[in-house]
Amino acid sequence: SMSADAANAADGGAEQRLVSAGEELIRKLKDPETDPEDLSQAVKHAIAKKEFAGMLAARDERGRSPLQVAATRGDLRLCREMMKADPGLVNDMDKYKNTPVMDAALQGRCLVVKELVAHAAEVTRKNSDLMTALQLAVVNEGAGNGTVVEELVRAGADPMAMCWQTTPLMAAADSGHIWAVQTLIELGADAWQANGSGMTALDYARDMETAQMLYDVMQGDRIAERPAHR
Repeated sequence: SMSADAANAADGGAEQRLVSAGEELIRKLKDPETDPEDLSQAVKHAIAKKEFAGMLAARDERGRSPLQVAATRGDLRLCREMMKADPGLVNDMDKYKNTPVMDAALQGRCLVVKELVAHAAEVTRKNSDLMTALQLAVVNEGAGNGTVVEELVRAGADPMAMCWQTTPLMAAADSGHIWAVQTLIELGADAWQANGSGMTALDYARDMETAQMLYDVMQGDRIAERPAHR
């Protein structure tokens, strides 16, 4: 019979082989040319061979798990399979403390955000830039959408929380993401909220349309707060 050392070495070899297979999966996930059907088949095959969970230990050069890369890609089916195989990946962080829900929010993947939230993704976490998923959903580079903002706020993200003296509403105004401004206002963000420099979202507004919307909201708030005439 095999010695314990040999058995351990064999296990280690098998483990390493699965990690390599996982790294290959990550490469495929990152390639926009990869056919989703091919990915789906490869995963089914790995699950059938009971190798899928082992593959999920792989990380890319940024420390991202296969789930984080699949979330970025927006592949809902794969994300589901990965969370089933290893629920712990949901809040796994890369080298920059980004989690799958942060990357999905940045890319505007609303179905993936919804699914991650349903699997207990922590939406109030901050990455190494101290940004939350909600902040990332509304930044300039963000491809986000109102549904992502809505999902995150429903899941407990605070629309009033500041990061670098900027609320999500200010960041959205600054990016000219009028859809995010509108959604945040509907979800109860305060257009009058000011930062340490006394600036409100209106001061950050990038274009006239955004400025006009915020101005109208602020005027509406002001009228609503006036005491009634006796």
